[in-house]
Amino acid sequence: MTSRVIQCQRSSDGSTIKLLVELQGGQQVESVIMAYDTTVAPPAIPAPAAGGLQRGHQRATLCVSSQVGCAMGCTFCATGSMGLKANLSCGEILEQLIHASSLAKVRNIVFMGMGEPLANYSAVRDAVLALTDPELWGLARRHVTISTVGVLPRIRQLHQDMPGVSLALSLHAPSQELRCSLVPSAATWQLGPLMEAVRGYEEASGMRVFIEYVLLAGVNDEIVIRAVPPS
Repeated sequence: MTSRVIQCQRSSDGSTIKLLVELQGGQQVESVIMAYDTTVAPPAIPAPAAGGLQRGHQRATLCVSSQVGCAMGCTFCATGSMGLKANLSCGEILEQLIHASSLAKVRNIVFMGMGEPLANYSAVRDAVLALTDPELWGLARRHVTISTVGVLPRIRQLHQDMPGVSLALSLHAPSQELRCSLVPSAATWQLGPLMEAVRGYEEASGMRVFIEYVLLAGVNDEIVIRAVPPS
């Protein structure tokens, strides 16, 4: 192992554990174990001594990081303010799962931690292939989700290299102008061609693409407010 867990924070209800992982070079990334979809243990059942998830949370989703920092610069994201420090290797990505597996039975992997996964494409691709290899971790590909702000060439390549993997698009705005103000990288990949690529991925894979939208009061919520009828 080239990395180690230096901090472990556990939520009061036992459903979430945040791991701070130190890499070989001393840089740090975060991984988060989440178990919202199983039965929460009764208060009378104590947490495991090792700090794992409470009973009833044996199956979990792990949110992994793919980079130290991020070059996308999303204005609402703390990682975006760091800038890009380094790409994680395939091994460093997989070691996050090894660390998490000592605390929970991980059933799903989401690339939604630090970094833009499609900007570290080769390492993420190799990690996904290892995660879904029946001789290694053997996860079903539909249980692996890659979240992206929209690296257009890689979205077009994704289905060919990693068929069956779920895709999530961090949209956050209904227009190109507003999206550029929130997600600076949107200036490179225009909203029209991006949505065409998303539809192309859905057609090629037969899977729905998840749309992620962080609501910011007075910034990007007007269209949502108009869409919701008054009570």
